[in-house]
Amino acid sequence: MLFGIRGTVGPLLSTGLSGHLTLSWMLLFASACGWIGTLLFAGGMLRRGRGEPESAG
Repeated sequence: MLFGIRGTVGPLLSTGLSGHLTLSWMLLFASACGWIGTLLFAGGMLRRGRGEPESAG
């Protein structure tokens, strides 16, 4: 489902926004989303216990 959302909504959204925003603003927004995702991922990894293996039970 993730591939379907990224493959359908992403191009439609960028095409719709291209008439209202410049390419620089769209790239800045995409960069901000990437940094937010990276921080969320890193925070989740730190909260997990710094790479300790989870118990199988």
